[in-house]
Amino acid sequence: MRKIIRNAIQCKHCGDTIESVNVHDYVTCSCGACSVDGGCDYLRRSFKTSPEVDYIDLSEYEGSASCTYGVFNEDNLKLQKG
Repeated sequence: MRKIIRNAIQCKHCGDTIESVNVHDYVTCSCGACSVDGGCDYLRRSFKTSPEVDYIDLSEYEGSASCTYGVFNEDNLKLQKG
C-alpha cells in the first residue's frame, strides 16, 4: 500500500483547497460541496454530486510526484489516473 504524505482536494465549485492533516481531521470547503478526512492514515472524501464533478484530488504519496491530472509514478514514468 502506498504511504500518504498529503491528503488534500480542491473544490471545483468554490475553489477552496482543503487538507486533512490528522487522522480525525474532517475538513469541509466553504461552499459545503466536498470534504476530506483521514490525515495521512486514510483517504476519505465526501461530496454532493460525484468526485468528477465536485473536486480535484491533490493527494500525494511517498515515491510519487503530483501533477494536475493524477499521480506521476517516478519508478516507471507513466501517468496513472489519480
